[in-house]
Amino acid sequence: MVEVESDDGLKGFGEGFAYSLYGESTHATKTILDKGLKRILMDEDPFEIERLHEKMVKTTEYNARRHGLEMSVISGVDMALWDLTGKALGKPVCELLGGRYREEVRVYASALFDMKDQDFTVREATRYAEEGFTAIKMGYGGFGFNYDRDVAMIKAIRDAIGHDIDLMVDGPASLNYARAVRLARALEKCDVFWWEEPIVREDLDGYAKLASSVDMRIAAGEGERTRFGFRDLIEKKAVDVLQPDISWVGGITETKRIAEMAYQNNMEWVPHQWGTAINMAASLHVVAARPDGFICEYGIGPRAARGKELREVGPSPMMTELPVKPFEVVNGYIRVPEGHGLGIELNPESLERWSLS
Repeated sequence: MVEVESDDGLKGFGEGFAYSLYGESTHATKTILDKGLKRILMDEDPFEIERLHEKMVKTTEYNARRHGLEMSVISGVDMALWDLTGKALGKPVCELLGGRYREEVRVYASALFDMKDQDFTVREATRYAEEGFTAIKMGYGGFGFNYDRDVAMIKAIRDAIGHDIDLMVDGPASLNYARAVRLARALEKCDVFWWEEPIVREDLDGYAKLASSVDMRIAAGEGERTRFGFRDLIEKKAVDVLQPDISWVGGITETKRIAEMAYQNNMEWVPHQWGTAINMAASLHVVAARPDGFICEYGIGPRAARGKELREVGPSPMMTELPVKPFEVVNGYIRVPEGHGLGIELNPESLERWSLS
């Protein structure tokens, strides 16, 4: 989490995604911010967001080349600047981005497979359907490595939730074209809305071949940094759905550039969101501010902890405990936060409890 404070005491908050198994990348991002970017941002005008974004990129590009942890830090700072500017002007971020096209955004419940326990996974998907979600995505957990088991799982979920609910599948981001196309053709028969990151992320030619081989949407992009990675996905016609993550693609500034590229090329785009309520709020604002925004990821499923099964853990506390007022899903939609800036208030007790020392 990044906090930016202006000289008149206003604070903006942002999120830079920097996952690692033991939290070491989080410590690294803090060093990048405290020892580097902070020095070039002090005494700057926080309203000049795009200029400051460019300044941060230029300062770090020799080391990061737009792909390293520096971009996660820039994402967090940029998001915080938009939040701060909105608070200073008394406007929600979506209005600063050009206007509020919608008051609420359709969301899909995003959760993990337990490929060892089909009954548990089917119950989870059914629970989301009963809670009113109109779209559900299940991912990873061993999916993609056993054809018969994979197909049986998707068929069981589709039978349980019916055909009125969109079903997406995610992972494993490690197949080659031959394995992916065989499984994709089976997923099509189960009326899967999109298959996300089936192939190794770097294999853009494999993605392009797969996307042209099947009728089902192919989605990818969560691991890309900056608009240049998405330019390549667009030019190669590698996917049908672009998935920038605001917390590591370069913040709100870079995401709106990517969304405009998608709009110009008549492509669908959906923000990836598997982080905290801060990134969730930013994603809602960006989708609300785009004429072609149509759905947002809501990572509310159980998340596995080391040595634990999915059934033993719940949703991330960064989604449920960090905000003073957690998001409420009504009939598959979440209202765009109405307050100034990102429109969320953070729980100081949660910040203290979950911060790394």
